[in-house]
Amino acid sequence: MAQHVAYIATALGCTGVKLRNAKEVGESTIDRAAPIVCVAAVVGRGNALLSLSRDLRNCHVGARLYLIGMQVAESSAKLDTFDRNLKHSSHKSPIEVLRKNVFLSADTVTESFQQELALYQAPNELAERKDSLLRGPEATQLFLPSGPQLRDALVLNVDFAFWDGKYEPSAYQAEVLGTISTILQNARTSKLRSSEHQLRSPLLMHVALDPENFARFNEGIIQAALLRAALPSELDYRGDIQASAYMTTLLSRVAARFDLPQMATLEFLAAIAIKRMQLNVDDTASVRDAFQQAILKRVDPMSAAARFFLDAFPSPKPGRQAF
Repeated sequence: MAQHVAYIATALGCTGVKLRNAKEVGESTIDRAAPIVCVAAVVGRGNALLSLSRDLRNCHVGARLYLIGMQVAESSAKLDTFDRNLKHSSHKSPIEVLRKNVFLSADTVTESFQQELALYQAPNELAERKDSLLRGPEATQLFLPSGPQLRDALVLNVDFAFWDGKYEPSAYQAEVLGTISTILQNARTSKLRSSEHQLRSPLLMHVALDPENFARFNEGIIQAALLRAALPSELDYRGDIQASAYMTTLLSRVAARFDLPQMATLEFLAAIAIKRMQLNVDDTASVRDAFQQAILKRVDPMSAAARFFLDAFPSPKPGRQAF
C-alpha cells in the first residue's frame, strides 16, 4: 500500500519520494521539515501507529498525514481518541488522519467461535468443523454448514439491504459478518436518531435484539451473522414472554425444514447450546421437542449434528422468567 501511495505521489508531481519502514524512523533517516505520509493497510488497536507518532515527535516538525485503509475499533469515540493522540504535537505541526473504511466490532464475535469450539471436547459428528476452528476457518466457511450432508455453505443472495452495487450470489460469510457486526456495534456505541434503534439504555435496562429481525432477514447467512455478532444479553429473551414465544415459533418452523440447504439450523441450535440465545424454560423445551421430532429415526449427517447440539442444550431448570 505504501508503494502504491508513493507511485501516486510521484505521478502527481512530487519529487524525492522515499519509502521508509517504521523501524527505520530516526533523526538520521527523516527530513525534519519535509511532509510525511504514514501508511497502514489495516489497523486494530493502533499501537504501531501510536509508537510511530511518538518517534516522529522527536525528529519531525513538518506536515504529516496518517493514511489508513481499514481500522477496526470498538466505537466512534475510540476512533476520535485515537486521532487526537496521533495529532498531538508540541510543535503545532499540521497533522491529519485519513481512513477509507472503519469496522466497528466487539469481542463477542470471537467469543462465539471459542464457545462453540469448547463444545467439541469428545469425538463427535462435527470433527471436521472442530479442525476448521482450530486452524482458523476460511472466510467462506465461518458459519456451520447446511444441507442433509453438511456440504452447503451459507450463501448471500442479491439485494442485501446494507450493500450497494451488484454482486453475484456467493458465500460472503466474512463480509456479511463484518457488516452485521459493524451495524450492531454502531447501535450500541453511537447516538442514533431514534432511541428505538439503539442497543443500549441510559436507564441500565436490559436491551435485546428484536426477534423479528430473524424473520425480516430470513436468509440463513444473515441470521447466522446476527447470532454471532449480537451480545449474549441481546439474545436473552427470558425476561420477555412474547419475544421468547416468537423465537420459539420461528425455530419450530426452522425445525420443519431443518435439513434444507441455506437454513441456519445448526447456528440456531449452537447459539442455544452455548447460551448465546436464551429462551424461557418451557420454550426451550418446545424447541428441543420440535427438533427431536424432526430428526427422529434420521441418520444423515445433518440429523446427527442437530442431535449433538440438542444434547448440549441447557438443562431444564428454572431461570430468569418473565412475569
